[in-house]
Amino acid sequence: MIGGGRHESVHAACLEMLAFANRYAQEFLAAAPPAPTRPLPTSGKVRFYLLTSSGVHGVKCSEKELVEQRDPFSHLFFACNQVMAELRQIEAGQRAEAGAAPEA
Repeated sequence: MIGGGRHESVHAACLEMLAFANRYAQEFLAAAPPAPTRPLPTSGKVRFYLLTSSGVHGVKCSEKELVEQRDPFSHLFFACNQVMAELRQIEAGQRAEAGAAPEA
């Protein structure tokens, strides 16, 4: 959603996610080799791509292990999901407003 960051809830979730990613950047980069290509994840997998000043790094994780919090990237996964949840709430509110608006 373009402009999502102007909404306080989305902005706050993004800041929290970025703060976490920055706090553990060295650990994440140690686990994520350079990613010259960026394929989409297959079923049951999640891919993280980390953009740095030295290039893009990537790692593939099991969605099940992320959800069960058995993967080092679990907290980042949940922080990213919080951003998406906030965006979905904004979008749902916008749809409801559009549907409730009187027709011309």
